[in-house]
Amino acid sequence: MSKAIKEYCSKTNQPCTESNGEYICCVLESLALKYKRVIEQIGKMTEKEIERIYFVGGGSQNNLLNQFTVDVCGLPVVVGPVEATAPGNILVQTVAKGNVESIKKGREIVASSFPVKAFLPVDVAKWDKVYQRFKFN
Repeated sequence: MSKAIKEYCSKTNQPCTESNGEYICCVLESLALKYKRVIEQIGKMTEKEIERIYFVGGGSQNNLLNQFTVDVCGLPVVVGPVEATAPGNILVQTVAKGNVESIKKGREIVASSFPVKAFLPVDVAKWDKVYQRFKFN
């Protein structure tokens, strides 16, 4: 991965990362920037404004990625539950069996059954400049 990052940075005339911490930061920032691009594309395709981002599962525990995503996208991020597969499976089965009236109602039940954490934007303006550069590379 580090070789691929160095090659991409060189190809796009960007400073290359050196330390493990810089590589990790580069990957997390790139993910957050890609999320913004995808959210913009989804908004255009659906003609709906995305108002918040939800992260579930094990990856949702990465607070640095969560904050980068919030700041890059300028949208609140709601995180949780960490274990999402089992509750999601149970939700779908209970709806299918008629024990819960709808997926929407099931989501409300899941949301009130597990702790969630919210992240709010802090430094959106800084990331707007970075995103403009990212968009055209």
